[in-house]
Amino acid sequence: MPLPLLMGEHYSALFEEMGMVDSVVLRATNRVACLTPYGINLLQQRFVWYLTRFLAPTHRLGEVSEAVFEEVDLCSEWVSAATRDGDDPAEAEHAFHEWIRSTDESGTRRQVLLHEPQRRAGVRKEMRRLRSQRQPGNRSQ
Repeated sequence: MPLPLLMGEHYSALFEEMGMVDSVVLRATNRVACLTPYGINLLQQRFVWYLTRFLAPTHRLGEVSEAVFEEVDLCSEWVSAATRDGDDPAEAEHAFHEWIRSTDESGTRRQVLLHEPQRRAGVRKEMRRLRSQRQPGNRSQ
């Protein structure tokens, strides 16, 4: 997949050289680029094409990825706020994942609620309320 003008040069992603990367390596301070949701959809489309020769519509890939994109946005917001408060980013990320995987007052996991477009705003509002009520000394809440 071509990555034109990345850091001023032309690069490409080689699908033969894939693997998991430990999230510690992916800290925001080490990143040289970050794909937009549309860019991620294009990457997925290219990968599906590489594997199957099926041209998956990017809007469909986006639809099935919306909940994941929302979770990433929420995590980023949580960790940024916690870091501004002086918390450790790794601890804040762990605290976010504990929270998003826990249940709300209805007994439904918040992560599951993100799959329902009409419920996403409520999850985001709840997260912001929780972050604003952060108690001093309660590091990553």
